[in-house]
Amino acid sequence: MIEFISRIPTAWAETIPLSAEVGKHIAIAKRKGDEWFVGVMTNNEARQVEIDFSFLPPGDYLAEVIRDDETTGANAKAITREIISVNDQSKISYALAAGGGAAIYISNNITGTAEESSRQFSIFLNAEGTMMTIQSDGIIDMLYIVDLSGKLLFSGRPQFEGSWSQLDISALDAEKIYIVYGVFKEQKKVFSRKFVKP
Repeated sequence: MIEFISRIPTAWAETIPLSAEVGKHIAIAKRKGDEWFVGVMTNNEARQVEIDFSFLPPGDYLAEVIRDDETTGANAKAITREIISVNDQSKISYALAAGGGAAIYISNNITGTAEESSRQFSIFLNAEGTMMTIQSDGIIDMLYIVDLSGKLLFSGRPQFEGSWSQLDISALDAEKIYIVYGVFKEQKKVFSRKFVKP
């Protein structure tokens, strides 16, 4: 959560209201550079709010979503974090708990996500499946690990020594398939790799 909050700018280049009802709910999109942030909140009534992503320029984007889940109404600390792909045709409805909301960070245009370019982004697991080594000849601005449902399990800026970085993945369940995304800020591309933890 701290990593997510640390990316929110204090000054904006553009603000677009998406939907609102006075005293009931609001959804708003804000942009700085080529990054978008969407905030949604409701009053003390639970409700469905649809987000129309038509404000995005053409292309496909990676979005990190922090939102209420089905138990938030009983436990305000219960949230869901996920990674999804969105574009200017996307419309997604979110169930907000009473007093709840959602926050969405939309990063680089990922049209042409380059699975084929293994020289730029490679991952290796040790035999025990406790450590992941990432090799890259570009600067990775953000790294995400999700399961096949899109649930976000890790997000952060990897610390590189030269072209190598290591990440502790011992908390991940064994014998499951995961996807790791590397966001290359300077190239405006996202590289993804699937892996199975031993």
